[in-house]
Amino acid sequence: MKDRKVEAIKERIKFYTEAFKTLLIISATLTGGIAGLLFKINNPTSVFLIVVGLIIDVILISVAIKLYLNIEELFRRIEK
Repeated sequence: MKDRKVEAIKERIKFYTEAFKTLLIISATLTGGIAGLLFKINNPTSVFLIVVGLIIDVILISVAIKLYLNIEELFRRIEK
């Protein structure tokens, strides 16, 4: 029974790790797009897109941090 729990935790760690990596890649790409828009700051559309991009980027980073903390908690459960 305990082995099944450990295996289930390991699978959740794998899933969360893949989601974490995907969020970081999306966030890095979005940050690059925001940086590119900064060169066109005089355009009102660019300002709007920069603000929206920053809001989405903050949300993505906060979700990635939450996933990281969940992964750490799962590692602690396995060690016990």
